[in-house]
Amino acid sequence: PGNVGYLIEMDGYAPDEGTENIDYVVVDSLNYAIKTPDTESKKYDANICATYIKAYLTDCINAIKGDDWNEVIALMDVNSFADTYIISEIVTNPDIDWSSFYFYKDKSGKLTSGPIWDFDLGAGNCNFDNDDQDFLYSSTKEIVAGEINIWYKNLLRFNEFKAIIVQKLSDYKSIILDIADELYLENPSGLYAIYKDSFERNFERWQMYGIVVYPSPRGMATINGVAAHLTYVKDWIISRYYYIVDYYS
Repeated sequence: PGNVGYLIEMDGYAPDEGTENIDYVVVDSLNYAIKTPDTESKKYDANICATYIKAYLTDCINAIKGDDWNEVIALMDVNSFADTYIISEIVTNPDIDWSSFYFYKDKSGKLTSGPIWDFDLGAGNCNFDNDDQDFLYSSTKEIVAGEINIWYKNLLRFNEFKAIIVQKLSDYKSIILDIADELYLENPSGLYAIYKDSFERNFERWQMYGIVVYPSPRGMATINGVAAHLTYVKDWIISRYYYIVDYYS
């Protein structure tokens, strides 16, 4: 089973959708759905594949909970975990400890983080806990993904991983700020100039202005108009990026 590729999702809903040790495995009390290989085709034995990937994930978890960095990098593509961490931390993705957190492992390769997915509750657009539906996360909220996600939290115990984060934050600065620049209303080649009409039609179809749509916080409902939403996201990206840079420096 180690000579085939795997796509795995940390998915809290896995027990409702499949059978343990066939469709998903449990590692350190978390559920991991096996998306590929396609065992339903009978080309691969589902139980053998599940046994293999469960053992590999267990080895990785044990490694990041240990103190041997060389053991970690022997099993995992740590650069990919650093990339997805930075993205997840910028958007403060609240799903990151529950579902839609993906890994893949190529034939005889290391465990790799990605692809990224499902950020609809990011950038402050979530509040499951507060009765008043005020904002739970702000762009200056202390580290989120690095605290609630078991993989990032343990990797961040290593100074070597923190050093990768610091370097990538520097390397990606222009890319991240270029993304924010796409959201400037005055940018003639930005998203507002190009897609304004499409954005407007979206909000005509889905009436959300002034309406609290659970689990969006009340504050999100006060952002009226496409221009205001784009400006909100732009400001979030810039503020959050510099907050994380300061945090790790």
